[in-house]
Amino acid sequence: MQSSERNLVFLFIKIVMPIIIVLLMGSMYLFEQASSEKKDFMLEKVITLSKIISSMTIYEKEHPFGDASYIPQEATLQQIKIAFQNFKTIDKIKFEYLVAKKSAGMIDFIAFSSESKPKSVPLSSEQLAVPMKRALEGLSGVAIEYDYNKNKVFSAYTPIENSSWGLVIKQPYSLHIAPFKHVTYITLLSIFMVTIILFYILKFYEYKKNELLKISDERFKHLVENTKDWVWEVDKDGFYTYSNDQVEKILGYRAKEILGKTPMDLMEEHEKVKMGKMFFSLFKNHTSIINIENINLHKNGQRVVLLTSGTAFFSMNGKFMGYRGIDKDITDRKIKEEEITQLAYFDTLTGVANRRSISLKLEKEIRESIKNQTNSALIFLDLDGFKIINDSLGHDHGDIVLQIVAKRLKESIRICDEVGRVGGDEFVLLLHAQEKEYELYKKDLLHLIDRIIKSINEPLEIDGNISYVGASLGVAIIPKGGISAQEVMKNADSAMYKAKNRGKNCAIFYDSTI
Repeated sequence: MQSSERNLVFLFIKIVMPIIIVLLMGSMYLFEQASSEKKDFMLEKVITLSKIISSMTIYEKEHPFGDASYIPQEATLQQIKIAFQNFKTIDKIKFEYLVAKKSAGMIDFIAFSSESKPKSVPLSSEQLAVPMKRALEGLSGVAIEYDYNKNKVFSAYTPIENSSWGLVIKQPYSLHIAPFKHVTYITLLSIFMVTIILFYILKFYEYKKNELLKISDERFKHLVENTKDWVWEVDKDGFYTYSNDQVEKILGYRAKEILGKTPMDLMEEHEKVKMGKMFFSLFKNHTSIINIENINLHKNGQRVVLLTSGTAFFSMNGKFMGYRGIDKDITDRKIKEEEITQLAYFDTLTGVANRRSISLKLEKEIRESIKNQTNSALIFLDLDGFKIINDSLGHDHGDIVLQIVAKRLKESIRICDEVGRVGGDEFVLLLHAQEKEYELYKKDLLHLIDRIIKSINEPLEIDGNISYVGASLGVAIIPKGGISAQEVMKNADSAMYKAKNRGKNCAIFYDSTI
């Protein structure tokens, strides 16, 4: 059913039907009131007319054969007929007047206002001349019954005093209800006209609403199709049912290629697992998706970072239908953020942590070591012989040496440990906490230091030139070697200088007692 039709039905049920019912009930009430007044009027009239007829009737004193009943003179019947004619002349309601008597099992009409005498009716008939039968039985009243012609009539009846006659005033039932029909027709016509008017008013507003919706839809379509973002819709199972054309610029797929896929179909395997769990939880609870970062694969295989937002939508009866949302391509922004992070926390030449980053991580390590009563260490390392290489072979050659050393240091330690560059040829190694007794931990560090020195001492072949460097190391064990980053760094640096003074290419542990 169309919207306009639904609205019309709603309008008819909610507005027009009550009006119809009220008008019809009002009409019926008015008709009943008028009918009641008419009944009273007719009953009063038939009784009055009965008294008039009774008073004007001339009876013979006695029948020659000794019959006890009274028989009117012919002149009396003629007077009654004249009276009927007079009543009919002044009667605007068009009644028919009848006087009848019983005769040999029949109802014999002896006076009447019609042009011809009605046919006699058997008293045994149950349906004919019912009002007259009641009058001849001595009853008075008003009724809707059938007359001598089997016509339904509205009548008043009463016996005539001092006689065995009955009097009936009647009119066809159709005339009786004619005023009600007239009112009903007018009422229905009025309702019809009101319905037509309301219908066209509704159609006008429907037209205006459709025009506004059309403008709104066009505006929305323009916004959706011209936005830089990917606008989409998925069903309750997560399959795309709509996509604007922007998806092709972001992921390389045409809009129709996306339909029938799920968001996880566009992700790498590990990302698919991670985001699948998250999206499942959101869908299950119909929770809004707010700025969720996820990595998708471009059609050419390139990684694209999207920022996803969306809300659940429902049918008119409250059934969950799916999600509608938007994806922003934040790949460039993420690259810039990573570049900023790289500049802020990593050495641009070697890629290892810079002094600021190491200091922050060192503070955290000190707190955890004190809290958990574990041992950590900071190794301060300075290259031996680097200045000669840098001065003789050039800074570019020296930069490559630093990069190779940084790589060898990362390979020498655990993945959880940190390498940092804090100066020209100065490096630090932050070794995370281990739950070992101090002397045992120190013994393990000696094995690590030996491995580091051997790694750095290996030949450096750069552009056909072979170079060698050594390393002087200062070691501060945390927390004995200090309880602040500045203190630990200073003590490890101090121990490193002692190693250089001892002959280089060796390690010295910081000892507060020395």
